[in-house]
Amino acid sequence: MALTHLLMLLALMLMALRALYLVGILLRRPFHSRYALVIETAGTAFTALTGREPQVLERLKHEITHAIENPPDREVVVVAGGDVVFGNQHNQSGRHNTLVDNSSAGISPAELDAAVAELRFLVAQLRAEGVVGQDGSITDPGEVVSAVKTRAGGLTALGKAVAGGAQDGVLSVVKDGVARLIVELIKSQTGV
Repeated sequence: MALTHLLMLLALMLMALRALYLVGILLRRPFHSRYALVIETAGTAFTALTGREPQVLERLKHEITHAIENPPDREVVVVAGGDVVFGNQHNQSGRHNTLVDNSSAGISPAELDAAVAELRFLVAQLRAEGVVGQDGSITDPGEVVSAVKTRAGGLTALGKAVAGGAQDGVLSVVKDGVARLIVELIKSQTGV
């Protein structure tokens, strides 16, 4: 009989520990919430950014809305601070391990700016040489390929940005028709 009471007491203690564990999980959960900035157009909606700080995403939403309603006369760069993710992020969590693989994590804003500057400079050179029209149309694709191959040594920031997974970031700033071709050629040269 004493053994039965002891087993029942042990079972109650295990249930209490399990309940405390579940309460702990529920209390921790709000601290891991992620918020998303979703862009909706006439096409499909897509998540542009995610983060743990809703104020940052709210500020970005207002800046984007303001830019749409009042288009600026020059390029405006918006910096998102905090825990904001653009692009691929893969999280693996287990008991005592965490792995975060963010393919654009190696590219700083300054490196992204340098990549954009290199791409713009190359496009301007190709326009001056008549390889690209003023409207961005490509007059001689072979010359574009040749230009990228011969100038690859001068496109180190662009190569690093593409290899680091920031190609979409570069192309979101440089919206020229030839820019995507140049980036794809850089990707093929770097083996990304």
